[in-house]
Amino acid sequence: MLQRKGVEVREGETDWPGPSNPPLPEGLAAELGASVGKFKTRQLVTSAFLFAAGATMLALSWPAASGNWGTVEGEKGITLAQFFRYGGILLAALALVAVAVIVSNATRRRKVLEAATGRPEEVAWVYLERILLPGMGESGLALRPHIQLRDGTHAWFQVSRSAAEEVFEFYERECPGVCLGYERGLRRRLRRDPEGLARDPLRTDKVKVTHITYLYRG
Repeated sequence: MLQRKGVEVREGETDWPGPSNPPLPEGLAAELGASVGKFKTRQLVTSAFLFAAGATMLALSWPAASGNWGTVEGEKGITLAQFFRYGGILLAALALVAVAVIVSNATRRRKVLEAATGRPEEVAWVYLERILLPGMGESGLALRPHIQLRDGTHAWFQVSRSAAEEVFEFYERECPGVCLGYERGLRRRLRRDPEGLARDPLRTDKVKVTHITYLYRG
């Protein structure tokens, strides 16, 4: 386990601006920045296919209705036209919601990255998250670095395992005023007293572990 490291505060100082952290190294910043664009592009392409599928189903609902496809007088249930119409609306709506979430996530990631490189004193908490799939062992599917700012903005980045470890090691080595390691409830504590935790940060090497279990019944 890592040790708590206090941050020196000058006597009589009342409006403490936060710890004096060095900016994230250019190489790491570039890798995090590249991951934002790649991840956003893949998600937007998936959303576009989803929207196209919804639009296609909506387009098919009109000939299905005019041709009375798949309907039987007195039969219970929905007609083929209704299936295309409702399914198309659902897929298109899901695509639009997905785009809104993707844009919001990308905006948060850029804000965090800009702070880490240009306003490093705003970084409050850094931890790693290991994504595990059944049968993959402890190495897991991915290792994600999470960074939270003093104003509560939080983002994770899809990068290589080595880059994620380098991000954590940089803040461990160079930024004694940044909280390290995953702790439940720490986000709430940071919202209540960011300056107090910066003066006496909680620093551990605890990794958040997320199990992806939807592929099987455990």
